[in-house]
Amino acid sequence: MSTTVLIAGLAPGARVVDIVYPRPAGGLLDLAEAAGALVQDGLEMLLWQGVFAEALWLGRSLGPEVVAAMRAALR
Repeated sequence: MSTTVLIAGLAPGARVVDIVYPRPAGGLLDLAEAAGALVQDGLEMLLWQGVFAEALWLGRSLGPEVVAAMRAALR
């Protein structure tokens, strides 16, 4: 089944997540977004893997300012 067929079958407001990063131009997320879906690439997953890994290594939770700095570094 092609990506185009899958995208065409999405309900309005559907969410599409692709763990690939950086987001490739013309890929799945662009097609889904053009069809009206809310999309997210793999950068959020990468961010939270790093946040939880740091918390485990440090033995404490990271503050929101640290998470914000990590997010900014990914952009």
